[in-house]
Amino acid sequence: MIKAIIVDDEQITRKGLLEFVHWETLNIEVVGEATDGQEGLALAGKVQPDIAICDVRMPKMDGIELANHIKEILPYCKIIFLSGYSDTNYLKSAIKLKAVDYIEKPFNLGEFESLLNKTAKAVTEERLKRLEEQRIKMKMEKSIPYFKNTLITSILKSQSMDIDKIKEGLELLNIKFPLNSSYICSVFKAENNEDSRKILEIINNTGVKRGIYFISGIMKEEVIVLIALKEKGGINEIISYGNEVLNIFTNKHGKFASGALGSQVSSLEELKNSYEDAGEAIKTKGYKKSNSMIIYDPNKDRSIIRDIENHIQQNYNKNISINSIAASVYLTPQYLCKVYKKETGETVNDYITKVRIEASKALLKDRKYKLYEIADKVGYNDANYYARVFKKITGINPSEYRDIN
Repeated sequence: MIKAIIVDDEQITRKGLLEFVHWETLNIEVVGEATDGQEGLALAGKVQPDIAICDVRMPKMDGIELANHIKEILPYCKIIFLSGYSDTNYLKSAIKLKAVDYIEKPFNLGEFESLLNKTAKAVTEERLKRLEEQRIKMKMEKSIPYFKNTLITSILKSQSMDIDKIKEGLELLNIKFPLNSSYICSVFKAENNEDSRKILEIINNTGVKRGIYFISGIMKEEVIVLIALKEKGGINEIISYGNEVLNIFTNKHGKFASGALGSQVSSLEELKNSYEDAGEAIKTKGYKKSNSMIIYDPNKDRSIIRDIENHIQQNYNKNISINSIAASVYLTPQYLCKVYKKETGETVNDYITKVRIEASKALLKDRKYKLYEIADKVGYNDANYYARVFKKITGINPSEYRDIN
């Protein structure tokens, strides 16, 4: 959509333009209006319009001066002057300004829309020309992989997503990737960077042949593919695509690699979740000697919880930590904490404490054990700390519990 502003000190003119011009049909959006030249300049700096429609005679700063200032900060902005019959000579000072046109008041609405249409086409043509020039420059500098990775990073890592910048990046890279779709992330891993580059080349060639909508790149030794799903084919098509990539790599280079698909998500903002799922899925298999994609299974989380809790129940009396538990179940500490909290509603440390306190209750019933011995047997080096934790959980201290039981 082409952005325009209206700068005119006459409210009736501004409101009339807003109400009666068929802006949407012209693919133009009026993103702001101002009542004088100074206000118009501030507005232009803020919204960065493609077209500025300016009255010639205004208080504080006239239209000619405003146009000169706008051209300094927005050289590609088109200026359309609204002028009275007596302003014709006044406009001569604007002849040196590029891409300037004017229409005399009172103007015919049809003529004005025709002028807007011509200006909008000029904006579009110049945009395409600039994009093409940038594409050529990028190819010359061999910078496309860098810009792809930047685009992938902006989607997967940014706290707040700027859709306009993503659109601009897609146009710049000439990538067809719908922004209103369902998505899935795929991650591939090879034994070295050279093999990763070979896999990326196969991904790109195969994806283009299949008509897949995707963005691909290499980040931190992973080949990442962001995929927009089509209505036809869906997940099955993407599984087939991934399997074909792995098969081509093995047949062509005599090596194996791993590939995994994350969860299907319904927005760009959620793609980072699919990426995390794919990353965790691929870690469970390593460089497996099989040319088939690992598919993320959301139901596997319950099995992971059982493994975590079994490990804690068997080792609560030792100096266990999140890192040691994660290593025992082949997960990263971050993912372990995330999945446990999601499935149980409590933290891993909460569960460790619960198991230790329950174990200590059984030992407290046997008076041959001193409190410091019980604390040590359930994994606490400090008996006083154990007593504080016990009271926090049960509401009474260990001695009181022993007396009651």
